Amino acid sequence: MKPHLGGDTRRRRHAAPRRRPTGPADRGYKRPPAGGARRPRPVSDEPFFTPLSVLLLIVAIGLMVMMGLVLKPNANLTKVNGYPAELLTSEPRNLVAEIQAALDPKVTDKTLTYTEAEVNQYLSQRVKGKQGGILGGFVKFEGVYLDFEVNSIEIYIVRSVFGLPFTVSSRFNQVQAEYKTIWKAGGGSIGSFSMSTKQLKPIMEAFMRLKETCKDEYEAANAMTTMEFGDDQIVLKK
Repeated sequence: MKPHLGGDTRRRRHAAPRRRPTGPADRGYKRPPAGGARRPRPVSDEPFFTPLSVLLLIVAIGLMVMMGLVLKPNANLTKVNGYPAELLTSEPRNLVAEIQAALDPKVTDKTLTYTEAEVNQYLSQRVKGKQGGILGGFVKFEGVYLDFEVNSIEIYIVRSVFGLPFTVSSRFNQVQAEYKTIWKAGGGSIGSFSMSTKQLKPIMEAFMRLKETCKDEYEAANAMTTMEFGDDQIVLKK
């Protein structure tokens, strides 16, 4: 037999034909162990809150509580005689004219006594205001009221917001210093929220504007020799 010049050739092996999966075992499915199938893990259904969302929720609740205190009517205002001014129908006394008359040099001895209701009735006629700007549609100026106590006075500026009274107040106390009487700030309030001796700048500016509005009354009262505050009354002496 003649040798083959090309040498022996390797025979190619043909791959076995692939079988199509015919059952769960062929698809990679593992049968559960004896004793039954595994139960799925429980999934928590509690809401998920991030720390930021919790912080924002706390801030929102705090603001709601603060707004409730601010817009809640001040209970002390209902104890002020002459509030509201609509309850007084008599003609108010002209306080500034009476005080200026008492300051006449010809008058040597004069005592003027005014009740809390009389002063507030006078102020309701004297001080008028109107809320301007974008707040004018739902904010209305209601008046100024004074609350007299022994050696102290609290001044209320009353507005209404959506028909509900909104008040800011500032208290001043008479203090005897050596041979003269001085005034010291004694706090105040915004709605039913009490303030310390330090007041917010916008509130103090409102009371400074009120002082300018009642400049004649303020200067005339200070020109008297003594000014005494009692329970629901003020006494001016020359």
